[in-house]
Amino acid sequence: MKILIFILLVYVVVTTHKLFIYNEMRKNWALSSKTEILRKILIYSLLWPYYTFAINSPLTLFSETFFKHYGDKGSIYLGNKGLYNFLRDIFYGKERYKDASIIVLIKELDESCPIRQDDYLAKDMRYMELILGKQRDSYFYTLSMSQEKPEKRTPSRYTLDQCYRLSKEELYDELTNNVGMDNVEQLLSNLSNKIPSL
Repeated sequence: MKILIFILLVYVVVTTHKLFIYNEMRKNWALSSKTEILRKILIYSLLWPYYTFAINSPLTLFSETFFKHYGDKGSIYLGNKGLYNFLRDIFYGKERYKDASIIVLIKELDESCPIRQDDYLAKDMRYMELILGKQRDSYFYTLSMSQEKPEKRTPSRYTLDQCYRLSKEELYDELTNNVGMDNVEQLLSNLSNKIPSL
């Protein structure tokens, strides 16, 4: 009987805490369907044991509990990403991109950019940060967009781990068709010759 009372008490405390947090978040949401949001808040708050233990795998819970902050300073890695960061450091080493050739490009987006036309969310974005890399015979890249001009920085190994792995032909097609880059041949040539930037 004492165990049931304890479990019920924990449930009530956590539910109250979640309702408080969701209520604070709701104040900042600028969405039209507030009744739908309220309904989801109530469901997630009252059924949190199901969403915590039944939907998430034990591996995800383990990763989010112990490795959520393992990676770049100030970043949070949800799901299994934090654990994967730790395992990559163990098995591949912290210097795994030491021999890679990396180019970071920051470009102002214009109206004719294909990625801005295709993606609804990209219409408000003004800048694109493109990270290109080559290590041995494999190419990798990632693209992010922002409203403010990002600072040019050297990407961390955790950022490079999240990049898409492509062949040279696939990367060429992606950069010309989807991103709308003009000087793709020059970029790929610079990567092959280990020229750090244009």
